[in-house]
Amino acid sequence: MKKALIFDFNGTLLWDTHLHNRAWDVFLQKHNIYLSDADKNQVIHGKTNQDIFKNLFNKEFDARVMTRLSEEKESIYRKLCLETDVQLADGAIELFEYSKHNGIPFAIATSAGKENVDFYIHRFNLLKWFDVDLIIYNDGTIKSKPDPEIFNIAIKELNTAPEDVVIFEDSTAGINAAIAAKAGEIIIVNSNNEDYGGFNFQIIKNFSEFKG
Repeated sequence: MKKALIFDFNGTLLWDTHLHNRAWDVFLQKHNIYLSDADKNQVIHGKTNQDIFKNLFNKEFDARVMTRLSEEKESIYRKLCLETDVQLADGAIELFEYSKHNGIPFAIATSAGKENVDFYIHRFNLLKWFDVDLIIYNDGTIKSKPDPEIFNIAIKELNTAPEDVVIFEDSTAGINAAIAAKAGEIIIVNSNNEDYGGFNFQIIKNFSEFKG
């Protein structure tokens, strides 16, 4: 087992890509924009809302407008989470418990914003397993994946070296960010039946498949 674990959240610990896609469809329709699911993989998944909205509308927004647009979309998404009663991925809690029992530190590094992270903390009781300082999220200053910044922050917070870290990811942008962070091991979580043929990493469909 490596010395530390870092988890992406959306599409990795929470298999919610379909819910984000549905929420984006509602949001985009309102703004007369169309993206296929393939387009969403390129433009949206793994990216911060700041970069997403900049690319969607091809313009910069001030903080007030950015906050309004983000909350417009994320409120749709959170409503869908509650309606569908989506739960953490199979085997995730067991891996948390094993890691905690064996003194293996672990963190979350997510492109989600504070409002969604607060929702996840409450909805899934994340503080039972994660120190709040080890839930690293998009605070508006961190660069989007595939930039490795968020993983570099998590590695520093875990007080370990990149080569001693396992990073769990599902998006292409996130996998490339993990590569750029020089993670010792990268595990692809195939939550959405994607084609990962361009990568030579272990692929899992259940966290119990991860053997360390």
